[in-house]
Parts: sequence; structure tokens; C-alpha cells
Amino acid sequence: MRRTLAACVAMLLAVFAFTVAASTAAAGMIHSNGHGGGPWSDPDTWHGGKVPGEADDAVIAMRDAVTFDLDHRNKVTCNNLYLDPEGVLGFKTGPGDFVITVAGTIESYGVIKVDATRSAGLREIHMRAEKQDAVLQLLQGGAMLIYGRESAATDERNVWIRAVTTETRLPAKLIYIRANDEAMVDLHHIGLDNVAVDLEAIDNTNAVTTERLNFIGGLWINQSRLQLRNCDTPGIRSNTFIATDPVAAPAIRLVGCKLSEIVGNRITGAYDAGIETESDTDSSATSNLIVGCNRGIVWRGTNMMIRHSVIRDCATGLTSSDSTGVVENVTVHGAKFAFSLASSIQLTNCNVVDMPEGGAAMSLDNCTVTLLNCNIADDVIQLGKRLPAGNWVETMSYLMVRVSGNVPDNAVVHVETAKVSGGVPGGGKADLNVRNTPAPIDRRGFTPLPQSSKPLAVKSWAIGRDGKRVNAPFYDLMVKAPDEPGKPFKTLKSLEQIEPSEAWFRTNPDALDPTLEVTLP
Repeated sequence: MRRTLAACVAMLLAVFAFTVAASTAAAGMIHSNGHGGGPWSDPDTWHGGKVPGEADDAVIAMRDAVTFDLDHRNKVTCNNLYLDPEGVLGFKTGPGDFVITVAGTIESYGVIKVDATRSAGLREIHMRAEKQDAVLQLLQGGAMLIYGRESAATDERNVWIRAVTTETRLPAKLIYIRANDEAMVDLHHIGLDNVAVDLEAIDNTNAVTTERLNFIGGLWINQSRLQLRNCDTPGIRSNTFIATDPVAAPAIRLVGCKLSEIVGNRITGAYDAGIETESDTDSSATSNLIVGCNRGIVWRGTNMMIRHSVIRDCATGLTSSDSTGVVENVTVHGAKFAFSLASSIQLTNCNVVDMPEGGAAMSLDNCTVTLLNCNIADDVIQLGKRLPAGNWVETMSYLMVRVSGNVPDNAVVHVETAKVSGGVPGGGKADLNVRNTPAPIDRRGFTPLPQSSKPLAVKSWAIGRDGKRVNAPFYDLMVKAPDEPGKPFKTLKSLEQIEPSEAWFRTNPDALDPTLEVTLP
């Protein structure tokens, strides 16, 4: 029997409608009630009076707030979870453990909010990541505001985001938390287990009221790591990263960000790098500890500031290229290449400890590096093939003087280049070999400590563009004071042809341990 075209189309549409209806009925998409929400376990919270099951997709409707009040750590709560704009998923307060487990994805235009700062029990978000990675996507206006209880214990957190699997023979894959533009991510004192956070274009300056970006006091374990791209002023503070197995990515990676604050983090385990930046601007890393990574810190960005940090048992300590800025008070233990630099920067109070045989305290390529109070000798510096415009290395040493005896109140220490090393330039030109002279003497008899920002410092040895060492100049030191206020200064005592040496290195720059002592009659 022949059918008309219209009849065939009608039949196909009917089959399609039946298939969609059957699929929807099987999978189920259950919306919250649209009247303000309620507890997750209450049928009245959901349209149709049915609490979502493991095969259902749960939707928290606009302006509904649904409070999760179940412990589903060993049970799937729903298949996928969707939050409409202004929808809120919260967790029950008070005693007890409340764990939601999502088999598929989470997509949110709304707010995922956990405040467990005073809770005794656990609050956890589990996502099944078995055959493939799971995704938690924050869309425009989406937010994750999650606050755990602050604890002194490194491994103790009462709020977690975990990737889980029923395949006991295989580890879980990852949860990827993603967002770009107009999102809030504010995570304080929570645990992340196999979670990779990958966020883009979020502003944390308060200039955009709908955006926030902070990671504070978190515990990141297994394959967990953080990547931010083109973000402004992110706060990354006091986190602990622990990789028990190799991770083919940095623990913290920033690309194209600015004014990032990476402060007080502890990173241990076989990450590809502890901290890596690419094209960052005006970012800083302070008081971080990095242990056992392949690379400690890798920095490519302008106006960097790396301070008060320790890198231990990494193949390379600090690698920097295409950068400007300073590195202060950084100690590298046990690295084959402690500082690998291809950009002209200044290192101040840096220390290399337990360098293995055949290693280099510093590897340089096409750059001039200034070392102020660093324990790096010229024979452990490796020079590249691309020559710098000037010297390879310029070094300086603090010169802290203690003056004892009959010291006048207005006495100073004056240091200048000795005549045997060329003397002081004529014509009123400054002596470029010496900084901060004359130096005042305090009531204890000391010239200013480095922390004063005006310590006496003198040029020491250098490595010329030809790769050869240039020895330090000799200096003359004079203690001077006027007979009366307003009168010319007279020399009370002098030391001639002083030569800086490796013994001048100050492990603790601000210790009251003088480089030289002068006693006045």
C-alpha cells in the first residue's frame, strides 16, 4: 500500500515524540517546586511530589533554595544537577554528615553554598568520575561559596569536593570545575580530592560585584590542582597541595593573570611544577614551601616578586625567563640547578644548600643577574651560549659595621673605593661601587640592618661578558664625626684596602653579627 508524503512525515513525528517521551519518562527531569524550595528529602520540595532518584536529573528552579539533608556517600543522589539563575543548593546545618553524590554533571547559573564553619559533621559533594572526567560548570552568574571549619591539622577538613568511583581496581578520574567570566568562586578551608580547578577571566578586585576568586586554607590531594587564566587579583593563600602519585601539571598554574597573590602555600609531591606562571603581570609569590616537585617555581611574567620561600628536593629550583623583578630570601635545597635564569633580575639574600655533585647553583642564558648577599660562588655558575649585553653577573655584599669605644652621637661610617682600585670618581660623580654611604651609627654602635632598606653595601666580584671573573674592588672605611654640630666631619679612625670575601655572606641578614668591628679610643 502506498503512503502519501504527509502520512510518512506524520508517522515519523509520532515515532519521534514517543521516543522522546519514553526517554524523558525513563530518565526523568524533576524540578523544585518554584515556591521557595525546601529540604531535598521532602517530596513537597519537588514538582510531582517525587524526590529525585539516581536516574533523574534534578533542577533547582529560579529563586528556590534547596537544602541537602541526606548522607548519600554510598548512593547516587541524582544523575545530573542543574541550578537555574538565583537557584541555591545549600547544606543542612547542625550535627550529622550530609553528602550529595551526582552521577553526571553539575551545571549552575545559581549558587552552591556551604557554610560549615561551625558544623561538627561532614559536608561533601561527590561526583562519579569512572570512565571519564566529571564536570562542574559555573555559567554566567554561577557561584560556589564554600566555607569549612578552620583547623590546625594539615589533613583535617569538614567540607570536601571528591571525585569517586565504584571501580575499586581503578582510581577515580578528575572533577573539572570550570567557569569563565561573571562567576564567584570562594573556597575557604575545604578539601579537594582529584579536583582540577580551571577558571578564566574572573575579576577579584571588587570592581565587578558579581565576581570573586579566592582559594584559602584548602587541602588539595591526589591529582588536584589549580589553573587560572586571564584572572585579576586572585587570592591563593595558605593552601596545602599533596600529590601521592605523579601529576603531569603544576600544582598552581597562572596564565595571563595580574596582581596574583600566592602566599603561604605548601606544595609537596611529584607535581610537574610547584608554581608556574605564564605572561603574568605584577604577581607575587611569598612564603611558599615546595618539596619534591620536578620543578620548583617557573616564572614567566613582568614585575615579579618572589620572596621568603623554600624549594626543597626539586630537580630545578627557580626558573625564570621573559621576566623582570626581584627574588628575595629564597633558599633552594638539593636542586641540580638551583636558579635557571634567562632574564635580568636581582637576587637578594638567596641561599643554595646541598647542591648535588655536577650541579650548578645558577644557570644563565643571555642575561645579567645581580646578586646581593647570596652564597653563590663564581665556580658554580653555568653560562649559556647567548651572551648578555653587559656582564653576566654583578655581586654585592652587605657591610655591617659595629663601632665601639668613645662614639660621638653624630658619628657615621663612610666607605669609598680605595685608590688601588680606581678610587672615587672625580667631578662630583657618585662612587657606584658603594650604596648608602655615609651610614649612621645607632645607640648600639651598629650601621643600619638590611631590613632598614638603607644598609651599607659594596660591589664584590663579577663575571664579565667574556666569562672571566673580575675580582672585587678594595675599599677604605672611615669613622667620621664633626667636632661640633654644623662643622666639617673629621676622620676618627680608618681601615684601608678592605676586600669583600665569601665570609661576608649573611645567612640571617638582620642578625646583630657585624662584618667588621672598629674600636674608637
